[in-house]
This record gives sequence, C-alpha cells and structure tokens, in this order.
Amino acid sequence: MNNIPEYPAIPHQANSENILCLSDVKNFLCLLNNSNFPSKEAYLEALQATDYDILIIDLFYNDKDMMNKNEIESLKQKSHGGSRLVLAYMSIGEAEAYRYYWRPEWKTHPPEWLEQENPDWSGNYKVQYWHPKWQKILFGNDASYVKKIIDAGLDGTYLDLIDAYEYFEEQEGLGDHFQALASKPRTRITIESLTIQVETYRTMFTFHSL
Repeated sequence: MNNIPEYPAIPHQANSENILCLSDVKNFLCLLNNSNFPSKEAYLEALQATDYDILIIDLFYNDKDMMNKNEIESLKQKSHGGSRLVLAYMSIGEAEAYRYYWRPEWKTHPPEWLEQENPDWSGNYKVQYWHPKWQKILFGNDASYVKKIIDAGLDGTYLDLIDAYEYFEEQEGLGDHFQALASKPRTRITIESLTIQVETYRTMFTFHSL
C-alpha cells in the first residue's frame, strides 16, 4: 500500500483503548511505500492523524532518511486516544538494492550469498538466507538492520519473505550452481530458525532497555 485509505473514513472497530500486545489489536495499517507523501513531515502527520491499532511502516522515508526515536514515538498515540504499536518492515529473504547496506559493485560483482533478481520485483534479489554474511547484515551487531530498528524505538518487526526456501526448492536440478547448493541447509526449519534468531535478538535489547 502506498497511501492511507480514504474509505472507510474510520477504521473498522476503531477504539481508544491502549494496545499493549497483538491480542489487543482490532485493525491495522500497512503502509510501506511512502513516496507519495511530499515530505517526511507530511508523512508523519498523516500517520499521526489515524486511529489504527498497529502501524506497519518502513524504517526509512523515501528509502534514505531513517526514522528517529522521537518521530517513531510521535506515532504511538492514536488520534482519538489510546496507545498503539508501531512495527518496522524488514525482508529477511531478499536483499533490496535501495537499502543502506547495498553496494553498487554488487550489480556486477555480487557477493557469494546474493542470488538472482526477482523478476516480479525490480531491485529485489534472492539471498542465501542461511549465509552468515547475510545474517550479519540483518542482526547480531550494532550496524545491523535490527539494531537500527531497536534504536529507533519500534515495537517490533514485520518479517517478510519467510517463505524464501520455496525459491531454492524450485531451482533444484536446474544447473550446476543450484546443484552445488543442494547440500545447503535451506529447509523451512532454517528460515524459521532465522526468524526466531532475529526476534530473540530484538527482544533481548528491548527488555534490556526497559
């Protein structure tokens, strides 16, 4: 979604209750493409004026300008009262060429863990999600994506491409490269393990800061 829906004017089951966990949630807004907003300020103001129980947003405005803690905090109150949760989108199954971690030379000299471009989504590349160097980009250190999410004060992460294993299962037998990957641990258990590791890392820092 690239805009806030105009209809219905009031979200389904809008309320002024404090939202403390997912079981409290009655509605949500997932707004990942914020390029339609003329400025970061306009984007924040539009979100502040909503009454959704959860906002799922990108950590960055226009792919480059990272949200800071004060900006995220300004989104945690619904316009008609009550607190809400704010989650950050993060892809764990594809690398995105517009992200801060992307290197221009990867286009012609990709790292060993970077796979083919997604034909349905320009600028998104399949990754060997089990590879330590890709996982280092995601979590486990102060320069990682998850640490940036934590430092910005988000309540959690919305993890995308958790079905990335399907791509590698479909490629088996299609060439030497994929045959060489046949022995790699890319089962559902592996992607589930990565998901758990990411969330454990985030939770550890969240509780440490309380």
